[in-house]
Amino acid sequence: MSDHNLFLSGYLRECIDLAVPQFQLLDSRRFADFLRARKLGVSQEELEHFERIGLLYPVLRLKRPTTKEAGKIRYAGISSSSWYLKEYLGDGLLEFPDSKNVKPWEEYRDKDGEANTFLYYHPYQVFLVDRFLNPTRLVLTSSYLDAATSCEQMFRQAKQMHKGVKEAFLRVRPRLVRQIGLLLRLQNSYQPDYRGRIQLTWDKKSFEKWIDWKKNFFSPQKVLGNSGMSLREVKNVRDHFAVQAHFNDPLARWYTLVRLMPFGQKEKLRGKALLAQDYYEIVGILNLFLRDLTGEEQPDPDDITDGRRGDWKDKLFGKKFDYNDPEIKRKIVSKYLTIAIPKVVLLIEGASEETVVRILMNVLGIVPEIQGIAIHNFEGTGGITAFNAEAVLRIAKSQKVARYLIVDNDPGAKELVMELSERLKLLDTDCYRIWEKDFEYDNFGTGWIIETVNHKLVEGGFAPIETNEVESRIEAHPEERLWKTVHDICWMKNGVEIEDVISKASLARILGIERAEEIRQESKSGKYKPKLKIEEEIIKIYEKFCK
Repeated sequence: MSDHNLFLSGYLRECIDLAVPQFQLLDSRRFADFLRARKLGVSQEELEHFERIGLLYPVLRLKRPTTKEAGKIRYAGISSSSWYLKEYLGDGLLEFPDSKNVKPWEEYRDKDGEANTFLYYHPYQVFLVDRFLNPTRLVLTSSYLDAATSCEQMFRQAKQMHKGVKEAFLRVRPRLVRQIGLLLRLQNSYQPDYRGRIQLTWDKKSFEKWIDWKKNFFSPQKVLGNSGMSLREVKNVRDHFAVQAHFNDPLARWYTLVRLMPFGQKEKLRGKALLAQDYYEIVGILNLFLRDLTGEEQPDPDDITDGRRGDWKDKLFGKKFDYNDPEIKRKIVSKYLTIAIPKVVLLIEGASEETVVRILMNVLGIVPEIQGIAIHNFEGTGGITAFNAEAVLRIAKSQKVARYLIVDNDPGAKELVMELSERLKLLDTDCYRIWEKDFEYDNFGTGWIIETVNHKLVEGGFAPIETNEVESRIEAHPEERLWKTVHDICWMKNGVEIEDVISKASLARILGIERAEEIRQESKSGKYKPKLKIEEEIIKIYEKFCK
């Protein structure tokens, strides 16, 4: 791989030569603001640090041109608009950052402290920051502080973790730069189509010039060939961005509605919802690229993460699903404005359970909101207790809505069920399930979970966990949840929180999608049988209350 391909500045150099460039750059201050708007808190000082240690380089440095006024040297006005950069390049004012020309940012100021050089980033670099930022943050939890024996020990462990994160990211950095570099090459052709608006120059014929460039000079096949990636790799990158979009998006359940909003309205979102839109845009751009390469329509982002691959949309909306169909647009809007009364309320403990339940329901052809299943997860409320569950169950009972409860076998779980069913009469005797141990252990077992966790550990440069270690720990501590066991062993072996490698919700989604794919294949061959215990519960709930 050439040095050109190791730094995004090399890809940007190509884009500057385009007739009507579509990229926009952000100076270091605006890029920090851009990141903060997406709940990625990074200062300009940290951006300088990330460049110094090789995690993130600016894509461009622009030396401010000078002019002489009344015998004094002054800085002339400049613009970071993409169509001015070609002129600056010809004047020798541009520098393309790489590992060989890094220097302290204070050297980009003159003797009076005024900036003589501006540093610029591309908005797509947000995906690199999102990849490495969280592992570089040390969260001092109560358990960590209690376990630490000295400040020196804490500092040493923190340094060790930071070193591991840095080394792991630097190993995958060339691959990530190649992926973002591909996006820079695609932006000029496909971003206007995705956003529904184009960035034109002062030239009145700039639109015609862009059309001419796209028709006669842009070649999807040539871009793919120059990327060093296969068609399969591009699809994998697209799928990865779709998964990241879904994980980040707090509005994921409203995707079909938000999808109809114009780009300008989506820009008003903040936090992870705005970051998710960045990921969705990349999926859209890669889908347009893949469509041109293959001649085939590509799945929407929400279909990629859906166990049924979007099959439910045709059934739900009564025709071939198309966001551009006016009738489907009306149905989407009316779907979110209509309040349906549920037939059954399903109470579960957390986001992991809800993730798996929704994936499996989708692949089984069950759309909970349409078929009357209201899923209520108690994550963030201290788990399911008689106190917080009673209010939900009483409201449901008063509206003659059935109630169903699924809980882990924690201390007091059986007493909780007896309290809700026998004393308070809020649960029928056949409308609950207590796992033998916990949700993850009962449904996926140690082998499946450890295999998935180890894949992420090895990918991040960490030591894998042995299944027998986990099973021995569980045997010695039968009251301990499987995820707690995995967390503790990961910490002992790697000095890193397992949630920093793979979150419990991410694990649940991966396992749920894998099982959903199995179900799809089994259903095609007519050999489907419930494999997971949660599948049995879903089918029981559907047949008992929704048929």
